[in-house]
Amino acid sequence: MTGPLLPALPSLALRSGGVLLSLYAVLVAFFAALSFFFKVDIGYAFLGAALGIVFNFLLGPTLMDWSLGWMHRFRWIGHQELPGDLKPFLERLCLDERIPMPRCGIIEDGSPNAFTYGHTPGNARLVLTRGLIDLLDEEELKAVVAHEVGHITHWDMAFMTLAALVPAVLYVIYRVCMRVSRRGSSSRGKGGNPLPLIGLV
Repeated sequence: MTGPLLPALPSLALRSGGVLLSLYAVLVAFFAALSFFFKVDIGYAFLGAALGIVFNFLLGPTLMDWSLGWMHRFRWIGHQELPGDLKPFLERLCLDERIPMPRCGIIEDGSPNAFTYGHTPGNARLVLTRGLIDLLDEEELKAVVAHEVGHITHWDMAFMTLAALVPAVLYVIYRVCMRVSRRGSSSRGKGGNPLPLIGLV
């Protein structure tokens, strides 16, 4: 088994924040280039943003699987490797919620963290860090796992994709308002033009 191609960064928070910041920086830079340098119509820019969000939803879990293995000391584990009696607890919880058991993994890092990702409850992943397992007692760990299963049960992964359309729509409104206000700048003498203010808000 080969190790990661690049050495892992020292902090889990730094790694996670860096990945998130990089993804948003690339997205912002891409659409800024389309809008300002190539003069792409705002409708196409919005369509591109929506397609980008759908693309991220479809490929996000696969990319996350890859990034975990590349950026962290990460491994998938069988349910029998879960600490304490977490395996029967997770089985009962998933049975009660009528969802499949999530695929489980551990990040060998001292920072306490837990998260889930995937498309639907049918292919959800549950990831725990070694720091969380070592820090919490059995009941506390069960509470954290139950919280993460709640994200899976309520389809939070899909809802977050829908939520991501909100800032995209707001950006479209801003761009349209600012563009129309520039075209109709001559009307400002007749009581002013509220579109720039609407766009900024």
